Amino acid sequence: MGILGDIGKVVIGGVLGGPAGALAVFTVEHGQEVIEGTIDFARQVVTIGEDVYRAIPPEAFAIAGDPLHGLLKHEFEDELILLGYIAGDAVIYAGLTWPVAGPFGAAAHLYAAGGVVFGFIDHRRLNDQEWEMAQYIFRDTLPDREHIVLTNVAGIDGRPFTFPIAPLGVPVVINLAGKYDPHSTTPDGALLYHEMTHVWQAKRAALREVYLYDARVGVTREEPYDFNPGKQWREYQMEQQAAIVEAWTLGATQRQGKFDPGVHDQFALATPLFRYVNGNIRRSSDADTSSGQSLAQLLADGGHDTLAEMYSAPPAPWWS
Repeated sequence: MGILGDIGKVVIGGVLGGPAGALAVFTVEHGQEVIEGTIDFARQVVTIGEDVYRAIPPEAFAIAGDPLHGLLKHEFEDELILLGYIAGDAVIYAGLTWPVAGPFGAAAHLYAAGGVVFGFIDHRRLNDQEWEMAQYIFRDTLPDREHIVLTNVAGIDGRPFTFPIAPLGVPVVINLAGKYDPHSTTPDGALLYHEMTHVWQAKRAALREVYLYDARVGVTREEPYDFNPGKQWREYQMEQQAAIVEAWTLGATQRQGKFDPGVHDQFALATPLFRYVNGNIRRSSDADTSSGQSLAQLLADGGHDTLAEMYSAPPAPWWS
């Protein structure tokens, strides 16, 4: 593995210049060593010590300027690194993996924690079924369909994560790890729309930062996904917001270590979570919503005149 193979996060400092073509210089503390690295915007190369990482085509996984971002592969090994922002710091996120080469549809998707593997990155856009459900949940608040890319890349421990690969918030890459299916609908719909909530967040955060959602190094709380309903939307952290949408798709109302599915029907109106979908998600807003569940309050929060305008039966979910 390259020098970053056993490092989770490297904060980049000492940047020299910023325009395309400039070199950014940073240091990596590795044990007792301090190793210098460079980011060459013109050549799309990151060098750390003797290790060279190159930007990955074809989905614009390029190193770009302000803020810095890009997905790169080791020149000689199947190790991936990701440049992005976490909690305001420009970082290199290492420990990413991709599937060991093999037939799709196998019972188990294998990910390499270390060593050299022979793998590949597969990607696709949302299919019609996935997009129809996305439009039902988020209405018109997401980026255009062509700006959302699904891949089989995994974070540390094979976990999915989402990454906007341009400062404008699009395109956005949803890395589904072992949940990715190249040929058919993502089986775990609840997970997909958890990650799609990060796509929603990324669009709203345009021009602010390029952030790694669900990446381990971005987690600052012991249980970042746990929530109870009742607060205003803006009082929840990013992972809690995504967990709220995921819970709504499961018929759950809270998460404390795990969801409580089955309390309500999936996508129910009469649940304490619908206020967030109705008044925040679908309006792309952080505005306060009422804690009450009367029809008049829900209509007002969602900016609707009639029940039919506010709520309709969802497309058939393919998960439970």
